[in-house]
Amino acid sequence: MISLGATTVWEKWDFKDGNGMNSHNHPAYTSVGAWLYKELAGIRMAEDTTSYRNIVITPGIFGDLNWVKSSILTIRGRISVSWEIVTYPSTTLALNVTIPGNTIATVNIPTDYFSGNGPSVRESDFVIWSKGLYMPGDPGVISGVSANGYVTFKVGSGMYNFFAFSP
Repeated sequence: MISLGATTVWEKWDFKDGNGMNSHNHPAYTSVGAWLYKELAGIRMAEDTTSYRNIVITPGIFGDLNWVKSSILTIRGRISVSWEIVTYPSTTLALNVTIPGNTIATVNIPTDYFSGNGPSVRESDFVIWSKGLYMPGDPGVISGVSANGYVTFKVGSGMYNFFAFSP
């Protein structure tokens, strides 16, 4: 494509004009980038919102993949996620999240990697989840619940360093 002067991804790999080619600008083949930040980093816009006013973060922990770092620039600012999971000597998940101003995020931490009654969770210096209960006190964390295989926290804009571990 480049050797033929293309500056976009074509619908077909070879050059055709007229009836053989429907599009010289075909973004379907360029969606791998969106898959990386949506599925692996877990950055999504909430279904009930527009313009990333409400954000959902659900890290995509798959197979042997043990870390991801990604970000997306939105109209509200940069959303960043990095996570790393370590399984020896016990399972720990470090999840670092940056949420831009004037937004709210739902941060989902998967529980099926942790033994017993699920993980304990710290955010920076605050224990925010212990023995299946939300522990208020972190000024940026609005609430916490457990449902459907996740411990879920509602947070305002800011930088968060979550650390989930087996107690």
